[in-house]
Amino acid sequence: MPGTPTEYFGPTGGNEMVAREFARMRQHRTDFNQDNLWGLALSGGGIRSAIFCLGVLQAFARENLLRKFHYLSTVSGGGYIG
Repeated sequence: MPGTPTEYFGPTGGNEMVAREFARMRQHRTDFNQDNLWGLALSGGGIRSAIFCLGVLQAFARENLLRKFHYLSTVSGGGYIG
């Protein structure tokens, strides 16, 4: 497995891929600022994790915070909800 971004993504080191991703975000998000990106990680743990993550998402939705997130990462039980 390659060890550096250049080995993995080629001579651009992934910069071209990131530039395309940011361009797409700009098309869909009027509030896009590449220096202030948010990510949400929902962890695993089976059905208990899924229920907990549901509660977190409901609380974020109630406070209109879900639109602030640009990335979502899930594993196991968090993936049921994510």
